[in-house]
Amino acid sequence: MRRSNAWAEARRLAHAARVLLVEDDPAVGDAVTALLKANGFAADLAPTGRDGLRRLDAAEYDLCVLDIVLPDTSGLDVLRELRRYHRLPVLLLTARGGSQHKVLGLEAGADDYLVKPFDPAELVARLRALLRRSGKLATEPVHLGRCVLDPATRTLGLGQASVALTQREVELLERLASVPGKVWTRSQLLAAVWGYDADVDDRTVDSTVKRLRRKIEGLAADAGEEGAPSAGVPAIRTLYGVGYRLEGVRW
Repeated sequence: MRRSNAWAEARRLAHAARVLLVEDDPAVGDAVTALLKANGFAADLAPTGRDGLRRLDAAEYDLCVLDIVLPDTSGLDVLRELRRYHRLPVLLLTARGGSQHKVLGLEAGADDYLVKPFDPAELVARLRALLRRSGKLATEPVHLGRCVLDPATRTLGLGQASVALTQREVELLERLASVPGKVWTRSQLLAAVWGYDADVDDRTVDSTVKRLRRKIEGLAADAGEEGAPSAGVPAIRTLYGVGYRLEGVRW
């Protein structure tokens, strides 16, 4: 599958999602809004906390991306008020990276947390993960080269062969495949797949990658393509001391 088709698939999956961005910095607000729209989301920008709460009361949103530092009130206060009436997933986007601020945000009701400056691809991946966990993201089959990943049945197919995956393995493979050629660090994968509040560490990522890699290799063998990675069959490459990258797939 060519890259344009892969991105078209990703945009189609997120097409129905409506995001409210509460951000007072015009440059950041415009950049994130453009990023979300480029990836198929419908995005509205609120420059203050009060405006954000007003928009949430006036319209239906699937996600909220909320800055902690706002000109009229604290983003944490906005989050607490939001949680009194709304159940939509909330991702905190802020320059405050200390663990104390993360704990405060999560305890106030945030579902995820991303520190500025951030990787645009990671923001999109985390929002898609939040949508999936909330049941608002379509789980249609995704083509990874000649393989077909079906999140609904949690299977990866190649020709007439298929292999069953766990939910974490599905999400991990989707994350690795979401940006062609991107190297994902263990901490990025932990946050995107397991979430900040999960009681796991880097070893969990390594063991899940190991199982997923073994299943992909077994799938290739069942399809009569064992040995060196075949074109169009995904392969997870380890970059020691850095993280993981998905290879072997034409985008």
